[in-house]
Amino acid sequence: MPVWNKITEDEKKIIVDKFCNTDLPLQDIANLVNRSYATVFRFIHRIFSKDEIKNRKRVCYSNSKKGYKNPMYGKFGSGHHNYKGGCITKSGYLMILKPSWYTSRKTQKHVFEHHVIMCEKLGLTEIPKGYMVHHCNGNKLDNCFSNLVLLTVAAHTRLHAALKRGIEGATTISKESTLKWVEAHGGGLWQPSMI
Repeated sequence: MPVWNKITEDEKKIIVDKFCNTDLPLQDIANLVNRSYATVFRFIHRIFSKDEIKNRKRVCYSNSKKGYKNPMYGKFGSGHHNYKGGCITKSGYLMILKPSWYTSRKTQKHVFEHHVIMCEKLGLTEIPKGYMVHHCNGNKLDNCFSNLVLLTVAAHTRLHAALKRGIEGATTISKESTLKWVEAHGGGLWQPSMI
């Protein structure tokens, strides 16, 4: 039970010391000297200016949110409440945080999602030099493996030129039709033995 009578000189020193040198709440300081919160509160407001009290309150609040006490501590990527699964580039491709195993784009924080998916399925750590990932149905956000084909740059350019000119047979809607068209028009599909 807190004592209500006058604060002793020793208690005053303890209160001032704890108020100046720690970020203990006033209730904890009051419990330490076995006084009521109201008694310690009145004493603090007699000794310190409003600015000193306000500054201590600001510092204590700031300290209460540092490190692991921060409500956002450890929340990044998919763990962050505002995470939307990546960002879309101006050209319409989805970018995601670069996985630790991905070796290309060394200085970049984000990579193309379709590159990561292709590498995961083929057991690669990056898209091989001279190759590109093609979206069969033309939807740059459809990054299912069944919609992606790894082609040489030349084959990819040839395919897009044919699609642009509307050459018959170049309407590649599925992975199978894309693979057939590329093989029929000079090849250029990725093969592990070629690297």
